[in-house]
Amino acid sequence: MDDRAERDGSAGTFAWSVGLAAATTIAAYRLSTLFRMWPAIAGPLYVISALGGFGAIAAFVRRRRSRQPTWDSLAGMFTGVVAGVILDASLDLIYFSNDRNLFPFEILFLWILALGPALAASVSERDLDRLIGLDSRSGDGTAGKPPDGDAD
Repeated sequence: MDDRAERDGSAGTFAWSVGLAAATTIAAYRLSTLFRMWPAIAGPLYVISALGGFGAIAAFVRRRRSRQPTWDSLAGMFTGVVAGVILDASLDLIYFSNDRNLFPFEILFLWILALGPALAASVSERDLDRLIGLDSRSGDGTAGKPPDGDAD
């Protein structure tokens, strides 16, 4: 794959990540406002829907860029969170006269939620094999273990 095709694929995945993260951010907040009369449901629903959306974005990025680094696309996810929160807070102020002056903390909270799926998507299978001690060439799970006769 030449450099231009790689850059084009990277830019496309970055744009998708920004758009999907912005949509997830807005959808999670709007979904939780449907249940604002029941705070015990609204808060956890916000967290669960945001985590589910960010997990889906991370899986999309991981699948789309399986042989290349995912950091640029995952940066798009964090950029989309900022865009989504600012857009949603602006629309909330304009159309519903609801001032969400703590939106920077909302961005920080959503970045913390998105960090887990982002880190999970950035780890390759080879890194996972190395982490748990499996050698991808042997496939039997004995890599890194001493033979039975070596007991010094």
